[in-house]
Amino acid sequence: FNNQEIDYSLHLPTRCLSAVAPPSAPPPNSSPRVDDDDDDDEDTSPSDKKILILGSSGTLGKALTKHLSSHLRYHVLGADVVNNTHHALDDEGGLSGYVALPREGSMADLSVVLFRGVKTHLRDLAERRKGGKGKTNGMKNGEEGGEEMIGGFDAIICASGGWEGDVDFDDMVEDLEEKEALGEGGVHWDVDEEYVKRSAKVVDRMMKMNFCPVVAASLIGEQFLSPGGLFVIIGASAALSPTPGMIGYGSAKTAAHHYLQT
Repeated sequence: FNNQEIDYSLHLPTRCLSAVAPPSAPPPNSSPRVDDDDDDDEDTSPSDKKILILGSSGTLGKALTKHLSSHLRYHVLGADVVNNTHHALDDEGGLSGYVALPREGSMADLSVVLFRGVKTHLRDLAERRKGGKGKTNGMKNGEEGGEEMIGGFDAIICASGGWEGDVDFDDMVEDLEEKEALGEGGVHWDVDEEYVKRSAKVVDRMMKMNFCPVVAASLIGEQFLSPGGLFVIIGASAALSPTPGMIGYGSAKTAAHHYLQT
């Protein structure tokens, strides 16, 4: 904002998400190593680390999925509001599973759907690995009823989010006049009432896109994040100062910052 350049580059925390230790420096006066075929030395064996990404269908979520699954060989479970599961799995190119989240509904609806999808995925993963060499261990919410689940997530990343500015009163009036000319919505509009309704809807949408997923992800983390695991949300400078022109977005990001810190 304010015409400042913002760094959107990806910086992954190496303490949890590093798959391979950085190479050590070569000894003095040593000759550089020359590989005949670099592809032959690449480690393509899958990692045991499991990552949950909310917002896996967005631009940031896709980049995270590609890096963690294709480059680091992690097991990545995606979750987003895209309903076509097969399309989401194919499009992301690396998801090991996918949970379709409700586009509408309450925070409770979102959290319950995510909880059920994650629980089912971990249970199915344990079943698939039961006959192989994969090691499974019971989880606290899987012990009830005798269900066996594979260990929890090493990281949960909430990459969900979106932006929408405040309602512009003049633009709204122009929109209402166009609709009235077309015979839509009745013959008379109470512009003040319409402004109140539209403004409230913007704030509601921003909370659903930027705050509700953080709460849902953290509740899942209480149940399925392994000890010492990493929980990540996407913050914003909008949470650090007043945001005239985007009150809904700023309020949602401020709530997300406060929730995580608390």
